[in-house]
Amino acid sequence: MKVVAILSQKGGTGKTTVSLHLAVAAERRAKSVAVIDLDPQASSAGWKDSRASDTPVVVSIPHTRLAQALQTAEEAGADLALIDTAPHSEAAAVAAAKAADLVLIPCRPGILDLRGNRQDGRAGDVGGEARLYCAQCHAAGGHQHYRRRASGRCCSRH
Repeated sequence: MKVVAILSQKGGTGKTTVSLHLAVAAERRAKSVAVIDLDPQASSAGWKDSRASDTPVVVSIPHTRLAQALQTAEEAGADLALIDTAPHSEAAAVAAAKAADLVLIPCRPGILDLRGNRQDGRAGDVGGEARLYCAQCHAAGGHQHYRRRASGRCCSRH
């Protein structure tokens, strides 16, 4: 099972939206998906409650139960687990980053968003290579960035 954590210390960056869109997209490709909602606001769980479909599975838990939730998802045959985290919760972000094969940090290429994500870069620094990607650069024919740690800038242009 692959594990993807979507985290940002800033609120309103689209973490839940990215998590749910990835879950539905993976399901459309015949993958079994579990969304683990670590945000006390439980927006992912609320979305699930309003859906007619039984899938994707969405569970709302405290970050201290993350390991157990991932184990349950894997034992149930999930191909992919998506961890939706809360803003302003470093403990949840660190737990999610440590459990993940890939960490996504959604943000806009504005100075306030990038400054807010400096903390995410440190929280996600749990080993391995960090791959930073600027969606605005990509839309303009862009590029990807490879750095060991987040610098607070998405690229040389933004």
